[in-house]
Amino acid sequence: MALHWTLVAALGVCSLGWACEDELGSHSCTDVGCVGGISLRIQSDDAWPAGSYRLVLEQPGWARECEFELPLEERSDGRTAAAELRCTPALELAVAQDSACRQTSAPMIGNCVPVPNHYHVEGFITDELTGDLSVRLERAGVTLVDESRPLSYTEFRPNGPECGPVCEGSNLDVVLPSE
Repeated sequence: MALHWTLVAALGVCSLGWACEDELGSHSCTDVGCVGGISLRIQSDDAWPAGSYRLVLEQPGWARECEFELPLEERSDGRTAAAELRCTPALELAVAQDSACRQTSAPMIGNCVPVPNHYHVEGFITDELTGDLSVRLERAGVTLVDESRPLSYTEFRPNGPECGPVCEGSNLDVVLPSE
């Protein structure tokens, strides 16, 4: 998600940090920074049953184990719930409830509602990883998905094509198979 937002932010106007071109064609750069890494999202078209979940991410010389419980606590304000995963060693991942939004001519505020028992795990891994990343998700000891995915990085420059810094990001989207 952070990579997605970084890329969206990079598409902003000059005042938001994009390199600007004046009448003479020269560029001025700002000092917007960026962080490279892997944007991870795990989702399912099906409902996620209640229970204890364990996520294992690994490659040679690097591993993280994370745990979370579903269902998430319901919020009294009707907004979607989210919770950080408990990861060892630490990793910034969260599980969040999915929302369904209806399109209207008015702004999207208030037009989205939580979808019962539908969740996704997402976060951003800043460790410099190369090669393949193994992703395994289990519920109560039963493996839901176990696959290895190649990490493919794309270069991005939040201040424009002629300006630094240069960061590299990879998106890793995993869809759980239907039960």
